[in-house]
Amino acid sequence: IEEVTDGEGANIEFYPVSSRSSSMDYEALNYRLQYVRPPKPPWWKTAIRSVLRLPPKAKTQGGWVSELEPNRMQIKLDAGLSKQDGGEIGRVKGHFYALVAESVEYVELPFKPSDDWVRLTPDLEIQLHDTECTEKRFGFRIRRRPQDAASIRTMSVQDYFPERVVVARELIVEDGKRSRHPLGIQRLPADILEGIHARGYDCLIKSIRFVIAVNPTHREIPFVLEHIPLPRP
Repeated sequence: IEEVTDGEGANIEFYPVSSRSSSMDYEALNYRLQYVRPPKPPWWKTAIRSVLRLPPKAKTQGGWVSELEPNRMQIKLDAGLSKQDGGEIGRVKGHFYALVAESVEYVELPFKPSDDWVRLTPDLEIQLHDTECTEKRFGFRIRRRPQDAASIRTMSVQDYFPERVVVARELIVEDGKRSRHPLGIQRLPADILEGIHARGYDCLIKSIRFVIAVNPTHREIPFVLEHIPLPRP
C-alpha cells in the first residue's frame, strides 16, 4: 500500500499488518467449494406451460463448483475514522506482486503405484511409490530424486527463479475435474513430497496432476481503489 486518502483527498496514516516473515512470500492460489443452485426458469415460461397444460420440466440438479479464493491485503487505520457518519476512504493506491509464467505445462500420473520415474523439472524426478484407494479411505506417497532437490523454502519476490517451477499439485477425479479431497497446505513452490492419508472420503481419484510454470518472472501490478464506504458507528 502506497497511499490512503479520505473523502476530501487528505492523506490518512496507515500501518501495515505485521507479518511473521521479513520477506515478501508468494501465496499459492487457493480454491474453495461453492454449491451452486440450479437457475429458476423465467416466470413466463412457467406460465405458458401452465396455460398449455404441459407437464413441468424436470428440475435440474445443483452442484459443487471450485471457486478461486481472493487474495487479501490488510492495513491498520485510525479507529476514529469509523466514528465519521457516512464517511469514506477516498482512495487506496498500491501494488502487488504476481508470478507470471511464459506458459504452463501439466504432468499427470495415474493414481496407482509405479516403478517409473517421471521428470518434473531439469533437476527433479518423482515416483508415485504407494497409493491407497478404498470406499472410506485414500492416500499416497511420493519419492523424489535427488533427495536434496526442490527445497521446501517458500518463494519470495527477491528470489531468482529457475526455468521450471512446480506451482500446484491437484487430485483429478473421473470427470477430469479437481477433486474435493483435502490437499494439505497450499504454498509456492508446491509441496511435491507431502503424502496424504485421509479417512471418511470415497476414493474417486483417477490421477495426480502437477502444474508447472515455465520461465516464471516477477510482475508488479498497480491498483487503485476509490470511494470505499466506512462502516457506520
